This record gives sequence, structure tokens and C-alpha cells, in this order.
Amino acid sequence: NDNDNDNDNECEDDDRGAEASPIAENVAVKFEAGSRPTLPWEFVCLRMLDKRAKDHGQDAKDYLLIPSRLWLFYDEAKPEPFVGCILSPLSACGTLHDLLVAFARQGLTPHPPEVLAAMTGQGLLRCLQFIHSHDVIHCDLKLDNVAVEIGADTFRIRLIDFGKAVDTTAFRGEHSRFRGKPC
Repeated sequence: NDNDNDNDNECEDDDRGAEASPIAENVAVKFEAGSRPTLPWEFVCLRMLDKRAKDHGQDAKDYLLIPSRLWLFYDEAKPEPFVGCILSPLSACGTLHDLLVAFARQGLTPHPPEVLAAMTGQGLLRCLQFIHSHDVIHCDLKLDNVAVEIGADTFRIRLIDFGKAVDTTAFRGEHSRFRGKPC
């Protein structure tokens, strides 16, 4: 991006070039309808994480699937959006849930291979450490929100679906502290 506009919500001018183009890559399309959509927050949160990572010399794409586009469709009779659409890179192997279902179909249940479990655990911890170091808590971690890529020389875990995420920078300050005991 040649201009100095740091607006994280700007999705028309993407600094990723062809990589973010829906035509140049396989993409996942997520639709959401209702009076209180979470897609705008998911889009802003992931783009914010991407910017914070770049500010620290890191690449968020190693840990997250960063969306390239957000569209909100409005009903002229209602003030709030009623349908949203977000475009993100498509994970080659789907989610961790998809992977476990594939193992079950091949008779590798009730337990996947130990190496896979260890690599998955390590990948998840790396992703969580990354987002927590950039002041975000996912709040909806489950098998369907963990994207998996497996190749000949590749095993990558990345987090998806940040619609319920919390930016903890909003809770900083003298009178704003998290209260409670760990479960």
C-alpha cells in the first residue's frame, strides 16, 4: 500500500496484492445473517492482529488465516446489517475436526497417531502464545476453529473464527483488571 492510511477496516486497498485476490487463490467464504453479526469484529480483530504482528516484525499468517475482504449487506428498512460475508484463505486440509473425521473413516480411531497429536498440541500452543502476546484472547477455541495444513514437508496449525475474541487492551488501566479465579 503506497498511501499512509492505516485504517484497519479498509478492505478495498489490500497491501497483499494478488495473494488476497479471490481469483488468485482458493478462498473460504463465510456468511452470517442476523441483527448482531460478529463478522465485522472478526475481520477487524484479525486485521488488527496482522498489523500488530507486522509492527513487531512477525508474520501473522504463520498463526492465523487473515481475511482479505468483508462485505456487509443492508436492508434499507433496518439500520443494522443483516447479512455479512468474509473471504479468507482456504486451509488445504480443512479443520482439525475434518482431519479427525478423516482418520476415523480410515479406522485410525479412537486415537490419531501420537506424532500428529504432539505436533497439533505444539502448533496450538504456538498460535495461542502468538495471539496472547498481541493482547487478544480467542474465547471460542474448538476443533472447528483450528485450520490444518498437511503436506510432504508441512504441518501447520492456524486459528480461525475470531467472532468472540476479546482485545485485552480495552481492559488496561488502574481501575480495569480481570477478576476471578482460574477454573
